[in-house]
Amino acid sequence: MTDPPATLVPPRGDQVASDTGRRRRNTGFAFAVQGATALFTALVTLVLVRALGAHGFGDFALAMSIGGLVLLPADLGISPSAARYLAEAVRDPERVRQTAVAAFRLKLLVSVAVSGALAALAGPIAAAYGEPALLWPLRGIAIAVLGQGLMRFTLACCSSQQRNSLSFSVVVAESLAETVASIGLVLAGAGAAGAAFGRAIGYGVGALAGVAALCFLFKLSPRALIAGSADRGLHRRILGYAGAVAIADGVWALFTQIDILLIGAILTSSAAGIFQAPVRLLALVSYPGIALGAAIGPRLARTAPGHRPDPAPLLRAARSLLAAQAFGAAVVIACAEPIARTALGGGYAESGRVLAALGPYVFLSGVAPLLSNGIDYVGGTRRRLVVGLTAVAVNIVVDVVLLPRIGVVGGAIGTDVAYAVYVAGHVHVGSRLLGFRAGELGWSACRCALAAAPATALIVVGGRFGAVGLGVTSVAAAGLFVALLAATGELARVVPASWPRPGAWLSEARTRSRRSWA
Repeated sequence: MTDPPATLVPPRGDQVASDTGRRRRNTGFAFAVQGATALFTALVTLVLVRALGAHGFGDFALAMSIGGLVLLPADLGISPSAARYLAEAVRDPERVRQTAVAAFRLKLLVSVAVSGALAALAGPIAAAYGEPALLWPLRGIAIAVLGQGLMRFTLACCSSQQRNSLSFSVVVAESLAETVASIGLVLAGAGAAGAAFGRAIGYGVGALAGVAALCFLFKLSPRALIAGSADRGLHRRILGYAGAVAIADGVWALFTQIDILLIGAILTSSAAGIFQAPVRLLALVSYPGIALGAAIGPRLARTAPGHRPDPAPLLRAARSLLAAQAFGAAVVIACAEPIARTALGGGYAESGRVLAALGPYVFLSGVAPLLSNGIDYVGGTRRRLVVGLTAVAVNIVVDVVLLPRIGVVGGAIGTDVAYAVYVAGHVHVGSRLLGFRAGELGWSACRCALAAAPATALIVVGGRFGAVGLGVTSVAAAGLFVALLAATGELARVVPASWPRPGAWLSEARTRSRRSWA
């Protein structure tokens, strides 16, 4: 005898409110994670660029770039792959635990092997660059790669279960340890090697905190997490999707590090430091997109056969990022030289030109991680490969042509052009997988750029009248930017429908007044 078909019961109002509250808290913690990362990254960067100088910071930047490339083989796509399957199994706690155990075991084995290989090859790599001073920074970064990989796995697992509060605790522990260790070792005279080993100490603390968070999240002991039983089929599924993710992430890592590697090879390590200092500061502008991706991405996972994700939250988040970062790009372009001079010091005068040239990157840097995260959760990573490879090829061609002719600014232009290709490709892939029209985001980007152009000009004019003039015109530019967004109709697409429109409070007051008289 078959069971009668289940009747779909609509959720109660208090249940909907509870779910909404959890999502808001999770999104809030996702932003808190990126905010903490941004705060500590900015602090460490500002201290290191001054304490190490352009040449010392260039050595450290090269070591980090090489470590960034190695980090992807050290992960092998396991973290994003595990996050996808953990999100899909969220209604089955036992399946979630088995998936976590299988993925962690794979992650630990691969990370140890790759980090050990980087430490062993540090000498030949330093010799290839003609920089003997790279030896110990590379060895420090090799240790950091191991801890960073394990911590990255933890953050992916917490995000998949929408428990970003645990991610926040792990990130704060790591950031505090790295900040104290890096600054302390550098000020003690350890140079670029001290900065690298400070990073290793920080990620070591982060890895330990991450293991503790995983044990708490999945209700496992450390022994069970490492050596617990798991279905062998899970290993195959995780590795099967991880292969595509690893290639896509490897392409992304190459994309993000290719400029610094080519500058170090074509120009000098000092030029690499001049380029990397503002780039590392600008990495902060991608954090809102990463935070929204961590909050929205798991909701797109197909938790049941035939489930079709709703793209509306992703689209609204993308439009909000385009609007916010269009104005951020206006400020960066208009105030690039004062920002570089104040934040980085007199030894990085040319970094102001790099910062100004990276305005288009600032505009698009939030949308890229948001879209890529969403695509990964719906199983579309393989479709991102062509987009990433095309962007890398464009970046290499532009860099090779421009670096010998115009210096480090050529690397910034290469990043801008390639990033535009990367974002456009992801919009196309996302529209196919999630069922929205690519032209919607394209027109949103055009409207935001149109609103940002006069705001940029206004800030530039205000900067000629000193700090007071700059402050006044910046406020006026913000008002002009919002007015132009409203005039083009973009503001209505950015502001959630649940928010009261201008004048709504007056209309509501009139209605209450009439009711009271009646």
